[in-house]
Amino acid sequence: MNMNYERADGGETIELSRRPSIASIVLILVGILLVLQVALVLATRPLVLPLMILLVIAAGSAGWLALIAMEAVLPVSVKLNKEGISIERLLGNATVPWGDLAAVKLIPSVGTLSDDPAASAKGRLAVGLFLKSRKTPRAHELEADIVVFGASDAHAELLLRLVERIADFKARVQSGAAEPGRRIRKAAAIAPPTAFRKNRPAA
Repeated sequence: MNMNYERADGGETIELSRRPSIASIVLILVGILLVLQVALVLATRPLVLPLMILLVIAAGSAGWLALIAMEAVLPVSVKLNKEGISIERLLGNATVPWGDLAAVKLIPSVGTLSDDPAASAKGRLAVGLFLKSRKTPRAHELEADIVVFGASDAHAELLLRLVERIADFKARVQSGAAEPGRRIRKAAAIAPPTAFRKNRPAA
């Protein structure tokens, strides 16, 4: 897991990424190849309608699976500004105003398509957002409304750092503190007053 920070215009962008697994790369390639193969068959050969429908369904399913695998592989961008927090992914973005964010916590998580299939499904963690506007009751107290990013427990320190960064930014915005990254101009040092000595006339 990698985490990079960038500050600009009073806001902050956090980019989260992970190394793709061989399984996710294979899923992406197979899905793309299947879509291309079906498109080539439909364009070059006359087929009966039922077979065409089946091929289109198969290509659509394979393409959707490839997109899900690509979303798990591509970086996730977390943007913090005065209005709220935005989570940007391949298949859609989510924006939460600070007033609607009740808490950000480290929660237990399940695996994704980007994980190594040989790795254990246990010991996985994620950063979750808990919203005040949730209408349905939670199954348990750690059921998050939005999962920002997940990784193995070996990256728990980085995930905790992400939780603290989001919580600190929210606290600064709601307290009306100075914008993050904004430099405070220091006043010039004032020299201490010196005693006035009157020149004596020469003898």
